[in-house]
Amino acid sequence: MKKYLPIILILLFVTAAAGIFYLSTRDRVGKDEILVRTPDSEIVLQYTAWPFTDMEGEQTNQKGETKHFRAKGYALSGIPEQVAHRDYTQITVISDDEYSAVLTREEVLLPNNAWLILEDGELRLVVLQDPNTKRSVKHVVRIELR
Repeated sequence: MKKYLPIILILLFVTAAAGIFYLSTRDRVGKDEILVRTPDSEIVLQYTAWPFTDMEGEQTNQKGETKHFRAKGYALSGIPEQVAHRDYTQITVISDDEYSAVLTREEVLLPNNAWLILEDGELRLVVLQDPNTKRSVKHVVRIELR
């Protein structure tokens, strides 16, 4: 057992160093804020000030089961308007754990398709016209326009 102790300590040190590095590179946003990155800037938006509207629709999961949504939502197409960046081809929506979903401009502009909904006080991306729910992103903290 004693001969394995140095190896265990080295592995613990490497794991701790990697964790510290990872956490230091993550975006920091305050409560009720979201970071929007464009090729030219970074803008922090206070999403509690957005004009959320009642939205509803259906979403299908990988098993083919349909879930009906009814929530307060903000159309994802409003984000480029807010940051005055209308010349984009895709939007990437990223969660606090770096899970992300990419949507094309055409998908974003489809009526009643891509929504940021309030769920337990946090933002969640819901793409209603997807064949399955892989692009449903919870705990959204960052949006990148390209």
